[in-house]
Amino acid sequence: MGRCRERDILNACQLLGDMSPTLEERAFSMAKKRMILNAFTSQKVHHYSMGGWKHPQHTIDQGCFTTEYWTRLAQTLERGFFDGIFFAHTDGVYDVYKDSPRTGIEQGAHFPQEEPPLVLSAMAAATKHLGLITTLSTSYHNPYFAAKLFTTLDHLTEGRVAWNIVTSFTKSGAENNGVPPQPHDERYERSQEYMDIVYKFWEHSWEDDAYVRDREKDIYIDADKVHYIDHEGKWYGKIPGPHLCGPSIQRTPLLFQAGQSAAGVGFAAKHAECVFSILPTIARAKKHVQDVVEQAAKFGRTRDDLKFVNSMCVVTAPTDEEAEMKAKFIRSNSSYEGALALLSGMAGVDLSQLSPTQSIDALSEDDVVGIKGFSGIFKAIDPDRHWTMDDIAEYTSLGGVNPVIIGSPQTVADKLEEWIDESDLDGFNIYAPVHPASFHDFVDLVVPELQRRGRARTEYDSTTVRENFFGAGEKRLRPNHYAFSDAVLPPWRKAVQAANA
Repeated sequence: MGRCRERDILNACQLLGDMSPTLEERAFSMAKKRMILNAFTSQKVHHYSMGGWKHPQHTIDQGCFTTEYWTRLAQTLERGFFDGIFFAHTDGVYDVYKDSPRTGIEQGAHFPQEEPPLVLSAMAAATKHLGLITTLSTSYHNPYFAAKLFTTLDHLTEGRVAWNIVTSFTKSGAENNGVPPQPHDERYERSQEYMDIVYKFWEHSWEDDAYVRDREKDIYIDADKVHYIDHEGKWYGKIPGPHLCGPSIQRTPLLFQAGQSAAGVGFAAKHAECVFSILPTIARAKKHVQDVVEQAAKFGRTRDDLKFVNSMCVVTAPTDEEAEMKAKFIRSNSSYEGALALLSGMAGVDLSQLSPTQSIDALSEDDVVGIKGFSGIFKAIDPDRHWTMDDIAEYTSLGGVNPVIIGSPQTVADKLEEWIDESDLDGFNIYAPVHPASFHDFVDLVVPELQRRGRARTEYDSTTVRENFFGAGEKRLRPNHYAFSDAVLPPWRKAVQAANA
């Protein structure tokens, strides 16, 4: 909702003859969309800001392998009323640059890293409301395992777990998991069947009242209310079930997805509740929202069924000048080779083939096996610029491929509001170039300014992560979700429906 809508509400207040400051503030607050705020992080030394380990306040390289580090961060984020913490993850070493893993290893390009699902329980024990969003690839993890993992996590976090659904493309990831690399579109086709299976486990294996705990009859669970899923499919064959875990608070974890290719957009439209993007401009973000919503309509879903968050790197300080000085110092620690090793791994194409002054126009999109539209990220930032390797390394030295805001709390809030009002986004995955110091800065400086403007929450009104995003009472998947479509329903549930027809 933009500023014109806010003014309309104030004009209505004037016509009613009541323009007290309290009513005016309330009108503006009602007109403004509250921003979803997630911390965007990973269990590794660097996420995007290569060379950042040299910054004296970048302590994640020492702390990211400890429970204390993550529980303290979780508590900081909950103090700032964040909706969630979002863990990115990759499944293989980046060995594309110079056809070797050496540079990636030396520079800490997503290496080493650990499995984020395992730290969620510790963070849950240290907090009460913060959503816990973890990445898990459908390419390398059996769907039965994933179903058990997320049900267990949902139990242990008391309904605060979310899943960022990804497919994986790194050659090393495939080799180390003992599977052949999968072509881009095949990855998504496999993932479609994967989702059918986990939905059947989560939503269609156990009935809500299966636990009877009848002492007189000596029956703990009513076996007639625990069902086989009887899945048969192209990629995973026959999977009988039943689900080994009883239903959790959410049953299905809150679902994130971040694909931006045609296949990824279609997948998000069918499955995602929250669509995550890393888009460099407001115009690109707005177009992405429109594209996903248009595709979602084919599955009976509306804009109201979806939330959209874009990544945003934020460097803030009490004044604009101080923030610029911070950003300059962060850039001074950057690594040229590390940046190209990281970007080569993300794109799946060896950028060392291009000279430092050669344009990325020399890259064919057919060569990109990782992030589709890789060169388009930079062209969208400045379409008239002939982006060279030097340009790309310099641009990504602060926030990687994430858009960047540098400034005082007022400047940052202005820019975030502009993105929200003009793109139809719902919020942001906030990236911290200095970890965890940048998160502390955001919580202490920017959040109070957003709260003053009615853009950030001042309290939690629910307990599950789905409610954090969709509102109190929204603990489960909505009934119009694909998980409840005829294509997913197992035979037993179809038989019940037919009998009741």
